[in-house]
Amino acid sequence: MKAKTRKQKIKSVMRKILLIIKREYLTRVRKKTFIILTLLAPALMAAMVGIIVFITQLENDQIRTILVKDSSNNFEKSLKDSKGIKFTFSVNTDVEVVKKLFSEGNYYALLIIPENPEIENIELFSERQSDINTKMNISSSIEAKIRSDKLKELGIEAKTIDAINPNVHIRTIKLKADG
Repeated sequence: MKAKTRKQKIKSVMRKILLIIKREYLTRVRKKTFIILTLLAPALMAAMVGIIVFITQLENDQIRTILVKDSSNNFEKSLKDSKGIKFTFSVNTDVEVVKKLFSEGNYYALLIIPENPEIENIELFSERQSDINTKMNISSSIEAKIRSDKLKELGIEAKTIDAINPNVHIRTIKLKADG
């Protein structure tokens, strides 16, 4: 008999490895669990995402009533009701009484604005995690009021600031191969 050459030995080993891989793959793929998981896993993931979106949408449709304790007496006109958010201002000056009113009432959150909101922290209490839109709405309203008050204090009109702010528009043009 002829002695096998090195190339023939390598080919023989490679064929055996390929046969083993093929057999293992087919035994795994032919199992029902593999087929079911291959088809079902993406469907389950899509269903989970859909459920999360549905629950989030349900919460966004509700009107959130926020009880406000404004110690500065400066924000009642600037915190305006918007889509899904209604502000109710407490006339009581005692924070503990307002907290009790919040816990007994049907409020989404309690917003406590200190006498000087630039130095002290504004606090938002809620029984569940407040969503980002609510926080952004409250934050932007308070920031706008503080900015407006500072401009008045410095004797600067809002029109002047608007005139200074540039309004830049960028037009996008797609270049083609022919120029």
